[in-house]
Amino acid sequence: MLSEHSATERFSGRGDDYGKFRPGYPSELIPVLFEGLSRIGKPIAVDVGAGTGISSAFLAKHGMRVIAIEPNDEMRDRGLQSAIPGVEFKKGTAENTGLRGTSAELVTAFQAFHWFNHLAALEEFHRIARPSGRVALVWNVRSKGDKFTQAYTDVVDRYADPSVAKELQSKEDSGKILFESPFFCSARRVLVPSYQRLNFEGLLGRLRSVSYLPRTGPVYEQIASEMKALFEKFARCGEIWIVYDTILVKAERRPD
Repeated sequence: MLSEHSATERFSGRGDDYGKFRPGYPSELIPVLFEGLSRIGKPIAVDVGAGTGISSAFLAKHGMRVIAIEPNDEMRDRGLQSAIPGVEFKKGTAENTGLRGTSAELVTAFQAFHWFNHLAALEEFHRIARPSGRVALVWNVRSKGDKFTQAYTDVVDRYADPSVAKELQSKEDSGKILFESPFFCSARRVLVPSYQRLNFEGLLGRLRSVSYLPRTGPVYEQIASEMKALFEKFARCGEIWIVYDTILVKAERRPD
């Protein structure tokens, strides 16, 4: 597991690309995320590792009041500048959100849990969740069944920072800890297919948002050249599709 400082700072300098070019999340997740939650008024979701607010906006759009916890100043500032309705950004970490106890119906981590200290984070999630609350961990994982997506992944893997990439090869596997956690119970895993449509500018922006790839310099230019060749081979009507398996692992808070 990466150090807290390393994980927090990895996305510095990538906020604009992250906010513009990272994929969203399929609406099919909503019934699973909200199952069993009180819908009186606007229930509170704490979105941990919220980045620029892509996942927070997704939750708010579907009726949640969202507290977005993000430790990286640049990413959080970009989220604040977006002024997302229903979303309040706060500085904090997964292990120390700074929130009062039993304050949230739902605690989420979208595309982020693998960066956390897993045991400490789940203890904090348990502390801030209400007695009837839930936790949900979500990842967009590139599909192995789509030809362009696999070719894109092959390029990314070839140039990825080896000190990080090996650790993240099965990042969604970190969600398995919910099935044996002393803090949560009744865990289950759901997979929903999804996709992202990008023109070539968007494809390069998506690459620059990846924390373990260079975003400037000769190596970046080589990656961009290889992606240009893939784009010319696979694009239809000026766009390519990156296909994902969106994985959600959800569990209920154990009583104290």
